[in-house]
Amino acid sequence: MCEKYRLPFDEVEKRGLSFYEHFIAVSGWLADELRTRRPGAVVETIPNGVDKLSYKAQAATPKHLLFLGRLDLIPKGGDFLFEIFARICHMRRRHVPPLVIIGDGPDRKAMERLADKKGLARLVEFRGRVEGTEKYRLMSGAYAILMPTRLETFGLVAIESLAAGTPLVTFDVGPLREVVGEATRSARLIRPRDLDAFAQEVLRFVDDQQQRERVREAGRRWARRFDWEEISLRQEEFYMRTLCEGPENVPRWVRSLTGK
Repeated sequence: MCEKYRLPFDEVEKRGLSFYEHFIAVSGWLADELRTRRPGAVVETIPNGVDKLSYKAQAATPKHLLFLGRLDLIPKGGDFLFEIFARICHMRRRHVPPLVIIGDGPDRKAMERLADKKGLARLVEFRGRVEGTEKYRLMSGAYAILMPTRLETFGLVAIESLAAGTPLVTFDVGPLREVVGEATRSARLIRPRDLDAFAQEVLRFVDDQQQRERVREAGRRWARRFDWEEISLRQEEFYMRTLCEGPENVPRWVRSLTGK
């Protein structure tokens, strides 16, 4: 990020951490990072939640592969995505499902050029930003969701995939093993940068209907623990507990909500 935008994000982060004593981390992996950078701080792990619409996604006959997220070549693995898809096309040769890309970001044009350069443009559809029911319709209609990310602090797309009942293939980076937890039957975690293994795992989901059906319910059961109602109660409890320890520890915006 620092190199890309030529801004000192690392220094801003380092200085900013010194102003706070209490933190919420969205994963245990990130909590450990915070404790290392801010010794003595109170760090509570409370994950992100997912939209209730994701749990209502109806099973559909799969028609495509899907990438969902910010169109960013490096952190989100936009470059890996087309390397993997090229391998899928080479391995399968005929009847390759199209790749639908949902999202927008600073590298959309670069990704469009990359798809064209690799001769994949006819099989790739950029849908731009899609929200609500249509987003989950596209998710549930995918053979698998491809998440070739280099860096994650949580991995919301992973949980959305499982909640929608769609198989997920991703690299085993950051907190993703923790996030998908017991749903590893639904989410395939691939050794980082092993593009051949990634492509092969995607094709297993394309070719094996029974496997897709087996992983659907396992993923949805696991994803229930990321329901926003339960998570918001945990957040409220942490804010109130922190407030009781001393108002000076609480950001002004939290105090305004509680009237303290």
